[in-house]
Amino acid sequence: MSRQANGRTPRQSSGPGHNGSDRPDRTENSSLGGDARAPGGRLALSTLDWIAAACLAIVLLISPIWAAGFATPAQPVVFAPSAVAEEGVLALAMEIWAGPLSLLLIAMACVLLAWREWKRPVAVGAVPGLAAALGMLGAWAIFSAAPNHSIYLSLNALSCLFGALLLGGIVSRLGRDRHCIDALSLTIALAGGIIAGIGVREYLGELKDGVVNHRTFSTFGPDFLAGYLLLTLPVTMAAFSASSTRSLRLMLGVTLALQSACLFLTGSRAGTAIAVVAVLVWIALALLTGSDRTRRRWIACAAAIFVVSSALSATPTFARFGGAAKPASTAAPAGSHSAAEDTQAHSGEFRKQTWIGTVRMAMRNPLIGTGIGTFSTAYPRYSDTAYTAHAHNSFLQWTAETGLPGMLSLLTAFAAASAFTVHIVLLMHARRNEPAPAVKADDTPARLEAPGLMLGGFIAALIASILHSFFDSDLYIVATLFTFSALFGLSIAQARALAPLAVQTPRRMGRELWAVGLFLALSITVRASQVGFSRSERARTAQSQSEQEAIAAARVAASADPFDPEPHLLLAQLQRGTPAALAELQSAAHIAPGGMTYYLVGRYYREAGQYKPAIDAFERARTYEPHNLQALRALAETQRKAGLPVQARFTYETMTALENSVYGSVRAMPELIETDFAYAHAGLGDIAAEEGNLELADGEYLKARGILSRYWNTRTWLINQNRQPEKRRALADLYVHVLQANESVLTKEGRRDESRTLDGERQKVEADILADEEKLRKSGG
Repeated sequence: MSRQANGRTPRQSSGPGHNGSDRPDRTENSSLGGDARAPGGRLALSTLDWIAAACLAIVLLISPIWAAGFATPAQPVVFAPSAVAEEGVLALAMEIWAGPLSLLLIAMACVLLAWREWKRPVAVGAVPGLAAALGMLGAWAIFSAAPNHSIYLSLNALSCLFGALLLGGIVSRLGRDRHCIDALSLTIALAGGIIAGIGVREYLGELKDGVVNHRTFSTFGPDFLAGYLLLTLPVTMAAFSASSTRSLRLMLGVTLALQSACLFLTGSRAGTAIAVVAVLVWIALALLTGSDRTRRRWIACAAAIFVVSSALSATPTFARFGGAAKPASTAAPAGSHSAAEDTQAHSGEFRKQTWIGTVRMAMRNPLIGTGIGTFSTAYPRYSDTAYTAHAHNSFLQWTAETGLPGMLSLLTAFAAASAFTVHIVLLMHARRNEPAPAVKADDTPARLEAPGLMLGGFIAALIASILHSFFDSDLYIVATLFTFSALFGLSIAQARALAPLAVQTPRRMGRELWAVGLFLALSITVRASQVGFSRSERARTAQSQSEQEAIAAARVAASADPFDPEPHLLLAQLQRGTPAALAELQSAAHIAPGGMTYYLVGRYYREAGQYKPAIDAFERARTYEPHNLQALRALAETQRKAGLPVQARFTYETMTALENSVYGSVRAMPELIETDFAYAHAGLGDIAAEEGNLELADGEYLKARGILSRYWNTRTWLINQNRQPEKRRALADLYVHVLQANESVLTKEGRRDESRTLDGERQKVEADILADEEKLRKSGG
């Protein structure tokens, strides 16, 4: 509809006016074609709209608490009695269902909104090119997944991507009502406050134990927690400054203090530096648009809260900048994510090498990539370093998984949205000194009175997240992705609300687009249901009263999600040593061929004494993960058992060559000892001793002893305590074996004094083993 048809002059609809604030023109409502926003107006939300908004608000609240990981979690939730007693049934259930439930709620919101729009369509301003770019993004992601062998990873990632696209689109539609913008903004601020409160409480608990440099995990992990808080912090600052009531401002002030403190407690160097940039960007936008006119003291107060709270909690960050951080293995709290997750990006050199490997991965798959969501399984073929679950860069990872066209689609979407919002900001700057017409008497007061400040907060949050995504794969974290999408939609909605008709064309969304949305909603509903029910049944196997009951639950899990290999691996574990176990392992390898599945097939054959098929399976695993030390060690040990010492020596030497390469020298956690190299040196020592080459055997045993000695001195660190008990026992046995074998070699060479020294070291290690076992027995472990 034209401005002339509505009786408006160009002057009336040219843009938002100001009377020292950035309150938009409510009399003419120059945006959206001049429709009134007062209650009962055509752009006001209906009951169905508000139900859809409530669904999205729940998603934004629960996902950072229980879905703060990747689309495919690394560790399954187990309903074991001990876990139930520690966390509670509800918490464990939410860990399983939070991700699927979030997708189901987004799908529900889409259906409700589509139904209402189908009956009573509403015309709102459109951002040129954005819908086409996002459509291309989703379509290319589907295309990239087609040739992928581990399809379950791509299906999970696609579900989250579709959920994020729907969430952002729905928010931008519902944002035609300023009250919905306020409600969702406050929801994001509240969610950030809850997560920050958990993190601050965690740090205070560690501080009581004297750990001042502890890096806070909260529900994420330090670096990913920083990435999430970078989204919520600018929004909270803006909401605090724009608040219309004292009680709301007080609550937001406390929330802002918690988020500022928690962000610096993460110890994330990139995160804290970018947080400062985000605050400065928000203040600059406030000055640029004139939004600061009547809010200067509250802007200054928000900045003061940020500075004071950050300064009081900056010890972990300053320690990392100064190089005095306490080892993560000692700082990680019991029951939290593993220390490996905490220090995934601990080494700057490790991150650099990961980027190099990811670029290599992208360049070798330039068109469609390796498939969305497949980084963890595809990257090992291109890496020079040890395993990592993500690229430490959202954009490199996206390019590697979806190819250059996928990256181009993403950049086009960002460019379209940026062009629109920047244009609005510049228009606000040009008109910042103009008075605004009087507000309608019947216009319901907003909770957040300064839309320009809020727009600045949304933009600053998105800029901060994009910057941090160059250092970590933040957008692959479900909660962060959903929050980013919500803020993306809110920024479009808020900019549109402040935009003159000259820069937008209000129009109804075509029914064909709603049909696409409903298709996406149906897709994520099906996938979320599959994943939720399958993981729920897998978790319940620990509560089963009998083995048959557990097997039945695992079979239900496999039926619920036919694309996931994990239920088959669980069935193989429950039926270990039987032909049925082999059948399940082969099913898992067929569904998701990869290093892990073929390694487990090889281990089955080896335990059954079938060395030839075991070697074949380990070789298959090696093709997927050429540098996997666990698979190489299993291959070498099986070759020795099969009477192939030459092949075994070559495999062990392959491992020791890695020790002296980038793989061995550049580690995500320098303080973590890579013990598989000790197995390689011990194996080479055994082979040399069997061949009578005592000098070579002594040299290899000496290298193995050096690695095991360093491990032994750190065996009580939490990161080593997180190893499975059988692996810790195997390392203890290996240490004893190496000492005995080296002692024997030295005796044969006539070096009896050195032999007696090793005998004393062996007796001490054996005494330590007995003491550790006694301590474990007393603790009930």
